[in-house]
This record gives sequence, C-alpha cells and structure tokens, in this order.
Amino acid sequence: MAYNQLSFSIMKIIPMHFFLFFFFGLPSCQNNSVSKYKEITFSISKFLTLPEQLNECSGMVYENDELILINDGGDGSILYKLKMADEQIFTKIEIKDSKNIDWETLISYNNEYLVGDFGNNEGGRKDLRIYHIDKKDFDVNKKIKFNFVDKKDKKKKNHDLDCEAMIVMNKSYYLFTKNANNKTSSIYSAKLGKEKFDFECEIDVPSGVTDAYYHEKSKSILLLCHNSSKGIYKNYVVILKYLEKGKFETIKTISIDFPEQFEALTLLKENEFLIGSEVSDGKGGNVYKIEMKGL
Repeated sequence: MAYNQLSFSIMKIIPMHFFLFFFFGLPSCQNNSVSKYKEITFSISKFLTLPEQLNECSGMVYENDELILINDGGDGSILYKLKMADEQIFTKIEIKDSKNIDWETLISYNNEYLVGDFGNNEGGRKDLRIYHIDKKDFDVNKKIKFNFVDKKDKKKKNHDLDCEAMIVMNKSYYLFTKNANNKTSSIYSAKLGKEKFDFECEIDVPSGVTDAYYHEKSKSILLLCHNSSKGIYKNYVVILKYLEKGKFETIKTISIDFPEQFEALTLLKENEFLIGSEVSDGKGGNVYKIEMKGL
C-alpha cells in the first residue's frame, strides 16, 4: 500500500430546491407506476468541492465518516479517502495487482470494496473486470473477468457495450449499460463471484446511465443518468423497483438542473444520497447531497 496525504476544504452547504420531472416509457421488461407508491419529494444542496486530483470522479462510497472515491481511466489504481473531520485529510491508497483501464463504479459490500473496470467507450474491450478489494489491507481478493457474450462489436456511434453502473442485490451483480444512443440501458446479472453474466432485459432511460445504487431500506434501485450536447448538460435520477427476473418497474425520473457531468452516486444516510461530478468544460468537480423524502 502507498499512502499520500493532502488537505482540502468543505464548501458551505447552500440548499437548492427543484421541481420534479417525470418520463414514461414502455419497454418489454419495464412497468411504469406512480399511484401505488408514496409521493417522493426532492431537494439538493452543495456538499463539498473535490480536490483537484479527483477531476474525473467516477465512483464513491460514504462510510465511517469517510468518503472513498475513484477516478476513471487515465488515473492509477488508486482509492482516495476523504476524512470528514475538522482537519480534512486526503489519503491516496494504491491498489496493487490491479489496473485502471477504465474504472467506472465503486461499491461497498460486506468487508470488500467492489470496483467496476468495465468502461468501454469504443465498444471493443475484451478484458472487462470487477475487482474485489479487501477493506483492511486493500489487497485484491478476487478478479471477475467477463464479457457481454450475447453482444457483437458495433460501431462507436451506436454500440451498447459501454458500462458504468453496478449494484449488488439478491447476492448478485447487476450491471446497467450506457448505450451510445442514450435511449436505453441493458441489464445483466450474475451471482456474486461468478463470471457468466445473463441478459435480463432492456429499459428506457432519459440518457446514459453513469452510476447506480441499491437502497436496501426501500428496496429501490437508483440510476444516475447524464447527457451533454453542445455545452448543454442534462442529468437525472431514475428510481426503479425490481419485481422478478427480467422485470423492473420505473417509479420516478427526477431532473437535476445543474450544468455538470454527474458520474458517481452513493448513500449518505437514511434517504440522503451523494452525487459527484467530474470536471468537464471547466465545470464540475463537486459533490452534492440529495434528500428524497418518501422513498
């Protein structure tokens, strides 16, 4: 392990509230329902500004009063730890026996961190990985090597082989692809520790899925979605329910009216979540707190 310490400061929290916007689609494996669930109200506030080294934040976990983060491809195999104490300490932990080709998501599960190295912008990667990293000594306990076996390579402009989002639910991995057309996401699942992923279904999303979180208390899946075109940024949080194998239900889609590229999502506490943005076009590099009452 290699440790380096730097300092950073938390920005003043300024609450900002937004209206909710809803989108409805009818894919074969996806129901859309609002009436049988409680109304969900939504608010967002600035939580902190990230250190400059975390300019491509792609995944994060909050636990034990620490924020653990990763950068995506271009950075080393490093976990960054931000201590939420008075003297804010920024620590870098090198993960040996691993390679950051395109790290896209970070999950805390039992005594391990799970890192998804399956970013695939060009659509041609044959070396997708999930790293199981021990929380105590930061050794790699296991490497899951896989490919989307039922998918063929496609041209960059329309392939559906990119992936940035993963959850663990029902003792299984669930992956949500970031399709190049930004219209749908394919869902794949595999039992924990196994390398064979099965296609579950395809769902409608408002834009490309950049991260996901499974909220155990409400049995809800949150998808973070982002799209940008000609300097216009659009971000959303989609709330799903898992019904049965191959069938999911969309509860709500919430629009986040911030001109930043949001790539990371995790739980803060109860019904409060954190979303992080990477630096793009001179914007971003921030973490915001989202509170969802009624979830």
